[in-house]
Amino acid sequence: MRSVRAAGCPVLTANRNRFELAAERERMEDELGYVLVGMARNPFPCPVPRQSPASANEVHRRNEWLAAYVPAPLAKPAIDDDDELRLARGPGKRSAAGDES
Repeated sequence: MRSVRAAGCPVLTANRNRFELAAERERMEDELGYVLVGMARNPFPCPVPRQSPASANEVHRRNEWLAAYVPAPLAKPAIDDDDELRLARGPGKRSAAGDES
């Protein structure tokens, strides 16, 4: 996923339920630098409902929820004091401390 993020690609994911979607959203935003731009029920989920192995009364469909993510804008890098001095002096100018006679 980091290479996809570095390329700036949007991502579409499919999940079984909203709980999985919430966990995925947290990871995508906090660790990978993506922002959720939309989520909806998948109009074409897996046609056969499945019974949860953890709870007998829970039935779900695979790929029932879709989520769309885009890369978050990157923060502007901070400029060090040395860079600010070079920018203020302009090209070709040197400080007196750098001159050797």
